[in-house]
Amino acid sequence: MSQNQRQYFLVGATAYEIDGAKVDCYPEFISKGIWEMYYGSGQMPKYDERLKQIQPGDRIAIKTMAGRGSEDIYIRAIGVVKHIQGTLVVVDWKLTGLNRKVESKGCYGTIHGPYLKDNWIRKVFSL
Repeated sequence: MSQNQRQYFLVGATAYEIDGAKVDCYPEFISKGIWEMYYGSGQMPKYDERLKQIQPGDRIAIKTMAGRGSEDIYIRAIGVVKHIQGTLVVVDWKLTGLNRKVESKGCYGTIHGPYLKDNWIRKVFSL
């Protein structure tokens, strides 16, 4: 991808405590203007590689699963990446509080992308 071509990423907002309990980080991410990957470097190499591809100006959407067995996800927020500091992505959240149901296209993990604009990405990121 060319350096000035806008990319799109879908990310999760669930972290897990040591005891396995789920924590919804969405309120913190929105209030602080961030998204953070809670895996340490090297724990999930495929996620590390995706994170390294995020650039300022890229679009980012927080998603959540629509439920076990569902082929859909819900888009919760859409933003623009301002800058990246390690696993912390500083985001200008443009739309929050969304509940937009879209086909998952296999986006169930922590971070997916980069994607270029197509019909599915238009549905995910439409303002």
